[in-house]
Amino acid sequence: MDAEFTALAEKIEQLIKMCDKLRENNLALRQQIANIRSENDQLSHKVTVAIDKLEHLVNQN
Repeated sequence: MDAEFTALAEKIEQLIKMCDKLRENNLALRQQIANIRSENDQLSHKVTVAIDKLEHLVNQN
């Protein structure tokens, strides 16, 4: 019976470690998403500025 409890305790420890690792990975992925969204917003703004400039140039002629 002690062996069963020991095996169960080991499995629980493995599960806890896996959950901690997944939590860390999740946090890192959320940070990557935030960074990519920020970069996307910056690029989108640059595209909008470029479009406005091109429209202005086309309308001048």
